[in-house]
Amino acid sequence: MKKLLIIALLCLLAASLFAGGIENKNNMSAGYLRNPSKNTETNKPDAVFYNPAGTAFMEEGLYFELANQFLFKEYMHDATDIAAFDEKYKSVDPVLLYPSGEVVWNAGKFALFGAFGVAAGGGAAEYADGSITTVGALLGLQQYLVGIGQPALASLVETDSSLNLTAVIFGETIGASYAVNDMVSLSAAIRLIQGKITMKAELDEEPNAALAVAGLDDTVLFDAESTAKGYGLVFGIHVKPIEKLDIAMQYQTRVDLEYKYDKLDGVPFFLSVVEMEKGDKYKKDIPAMLGAGIGYQLLDKFYTTLSFNYYFNNSADFETGTMGNENDYDNSWEVALGGEYKLNKMVALSAGAFYSKQGIKDDENSAEVPVLDSVTFGAGAGFNFIEDLTIDVGLMKPIYFDADYEASAGDLTLSKKLFLVAIGATYKFF
Repeated sequence: MKKLLIIALLCLLAASLFAGGIENKNNMSAGYLRNPSKNTETNKPDAVFYNPAGTAFMEEGLYFELANQFLFKEYMHDATDIAAFDEKYKSVDPVLLYPSGEVVWNAGKFALFGAFGVAAGGGAAEYADGSITTVGALLGLQQYLVGIGQPALASLVETDSSLNLTAVIFGETIGASYAVNDMVSLSAAIRLIQGKITMKAELDEEPNAALAVAGLDDTVLFDAESTAKGYGLVFGIHVKPIEKLDIAMQYQTRVDLEYKYDKLDGVPFFLSVVEMEKGDKYKKDIPAMLGAGIGYQLLDKFYTTLSFNYYFNNSADFETGTMGNENDYDNSWEVALGGEYKLNKMVALSAGAFYSKQGIKDDENSAEVPVLDSVTFGAGAGFNFIEDLTIDVGLMKPIYFDADYEASAGDLTLSKKLFLVAIGATYKFF
């Protein structure tokens, strides 16, 4: 009777938007969309994200960068093979605010740096016509009413609904790097993380007054907001064994995040089934990550890089926030190849591609915000028409591979489409 209700209410919040592991995000700057292989970056302030030790090898001066990304997406879970649903549910709303920024002060042998951006999650999924979660919850209510001998009331329950999800985890990085000599630099930093996850499910119309007996007397089915704070450390090393060769690594420790339901409202029947109360806590960590890169100045005007990232999902807790459930993902990894060509003093062109292997399983995913393996292509340009000011424009197109997902109600097919545009500005003050 309650099976359809709890299909996805309880695993919705495992929501990732783009590149990286299950939770970690890597699209942290406009330059990343130009070339996703940035693990040996030493010329631009977004090295703070991708190669923090490389900030010690930047030219002396104070750098500041601001950027924003625009994400145009379509998420879909296909439930046409499940008789109770027989529908394709889609979210197509774009994300128009996805900011990031970095500041680097290089004083010769050492550098101080800071940055902010979206560390995990990354946006919203809005299902204007409902999803398997909202429809399943309402079908569950129908079954419950039939089970208690109220078939007339059950017939009054409509499944027309909507679902809005947001999962945005911001992070700030503060640290320093030091060039031990002309060949080796080291870095250390702290990451401060603030997470906020919301979920709101609503009926399209006011329920029939008779349904008050089942607790359904408002359009709001479920309205939850949970927050968490945490921190982690970042260590990096950059080695230049010969003049044209760069080798870099960084390690980000796990960030422990314990979310607390600051707000939890909805139909009492639903809340009792999922065993949720205001003040309840659940863990959803950001896993540890190891990044490495090799870069080589192949030609005077052409620099090429190979990058690799590994995400230790097995070391993190991914609790769903309901009924004590927890997701179990394998570790994730991605490999990227890219390069930049300096056309002249004012224009630099770049491009790259990467393959991302996520740690999903047939029975471990998110219907509303699917996590999928992908091949991604990025390209863009940097323009330096004004002295000390660089404008970056980047475009990125992931190609996702559909995945089967064994939900409680039956098998789903998960898919998504995404196109990203970014613009950023970097200014060197001195």
